[in-house]
Amino acid sequence: TNQSGASLVLSSWDQSILDWQRENEIYCVSRENLNSSQIPLNSIDNDDSLGTKSIFIKISSHEVIVIESRRNGYWSSGLGGNYGFPPKLEGLLVYKVDTSIDVNRVSDLGGFAVLQLMPGTKLGNYSRQNLSSFLVKQGQTLETSGIAISLVKSGTFDSVQITKV
Repeated sequence: TNQSGASLVLSSWDQSILDWQRENEIYCVSRENLNSSQIPLNSIDNDDSLGTKSIFIKISSHEVIVIESRRNGYWSSGLGGNYGFPPKLEGLLVYKVDTSIDVNRVSDLGGFAVLQLMPGTKLGNYSRQNLSSFLVKQGQTLETSGIAISLVKSGTFDSVQITKV
């Protein structure tokens, strides 16, 4: 688990390392081979195996951009007395994984998984109250590492546009 946080689901990166995601649940492409693509993305917070659950974009021999759809779902509903996600929380969580760093996850301490934030968003303390500020919302585009990531439509399946810039 994630130590009694807002969602009990492991990140897509952790699930893939543990071989807990099926191959058809991951859309994987390198930046070099990236054509503009629109991908339907199911939330990792849902307790199902329908469709693509995460997008991995390889940007170097040791770096990957991970895109997850996050929303109220089975794993973020407050199971087991956990507080769950706030009502109507939805959006894309985008982070960069650097496998050349093996010390820890905290970006301030040189961690290997760093949240990619919308311009003007400050990292601050990750809490239930500000969780929404870490997400790319419908109609927004985040550019990172030469890739534009847009949430075109938010719903049961999000529609995510990825484009090389």
